Amino acid sequence: MKRLWFSIAIVSALMLLIGVLPCFASEPAKSIMVYSGAGMRKPMNEIGKVFQERFGTDVHYNYAG
Repeated sequence: MKRLWFSIAIVSALMLLIGVLPCFASEPAKSIMVYSGAGMRKPMNEIGKVFQERFGTDVHYNYAG
């Protein structure tokens, strides 16, 4: 029974590493797409400017419903 739980723990740890490691190894995104309601256009544009200055990532918007 201990061997079964050990095997499950090892497989779970490997699955976690396989899922998490690419997040750290990849380059930051050059641009992102933000889906937002049209009523949030003004604050989202301001947030996008700050985000772009801080992280150097272009922000594109889709305000469609």
